[in-house]
Amino acid sequence: MSGTTFLYIDYGPSPYIFRELRYSLSTLLAEAPDARAVVYTDKPQAYDALPVTPRPLGADLAAWTRGGAYNHRIK
Repeated sequence: MSGTTFLYIDYGPSPYIFRELRYSLSTLLAEAPDARAVVYTDKPQAYDALPVTPRPLGADLAAWTRGGAYNHRIK
C-alpha cells in the first residue's frame, strides 16, 4: 500500500470521533507505514501532533451538509 492516501472526516462536537480516528490511524500506520492520511476537519489544531495532513473544512462544512440539514452528506 505504499504511497496510498487515506481520507478521514472528523467534524462536530463528539470526542468519540477523534478517539476512533486515532485508533484507526494507528492501525493503518502499523500495517502500512508509508501510507499518507488526510483528515478533513473543523478542528485541524487537534491533529497537530499526529502524522496526518489536516485540511480545514471551514465554510465548506455548511455547503457539504446543506447548512447542517443533512450531516451525513459530507461523506
